[in-house]
Amino acid sequence: DGPGLVLLGAAASVLAVDLAGYWVHRIEHRSAALWRIHRLHHSDPDVDVTTSYRFHPFEVLLRLVVQGAVVVITGISPLAVAGYAIFSSVTSVLSHANLRLPRALNRLVGLVALTPEMHRTHHSIEAEDSSSNFGVCFSFWDPLFGTYRSGPVMGHQRIVFGVAGRSAEDATSLVRMLADPFLPERPMALTRRPAGDLVE
Repeated sequence: DGPGLVLLGAAASVLAVDLAGYWVHRIEHRSAALWRIHRLHHSDPDVDVTTSYRFHPFEVLLRLVVQGAVVVITGISPLAVAGYAIFSSVTSVLSHANLRLPRALNRLVGLVALTPEMHRTHHSIEAEDSSSNFGVCFSFWDPLFGTYRSGPVMGHQRIVFGVAGRSAEDATSLVRMLADPFLPERPMALTRRPAGDLVE
């Protein structure tokens, strides 16, 4: 095999792994059982870089199993796996960051990878917002599968984060976060992001 074919194969495998992540994420929002383990990620009342690390261990395990299976099936090289892992980590931190990218840069990055503006919409408490923008790293799956939304219903300055039925304590206590899949529903004090709170 020539280097071009090897590179092409690695790129196809990386896309397959990311596509699997997109579908796992999308199914997590449709399945009541999987939503119970994913909602911890959405319970953060103030989305920022720390949100990129707020995942229940059950969800981490689920994604490792599914994406690991894709890695085995596609035969992706260890180097490509490492590259994707780094890219995924950087994209996750960027997409959850409390930033507003310059418009031109947002458009440019958004052609390939998730931007804070795109993923912030997904974290809105509004059902039509959170039922969109499921991409994990690459941004083109949502337009391709009809799940892309350009912005939140309430606008970026008035967006409400969190999960209806989760309390502020549920969203901040380590014990409650770990127990979240088993907790009953509770009213949640929602936090509105005031205008100008995004870092330019």
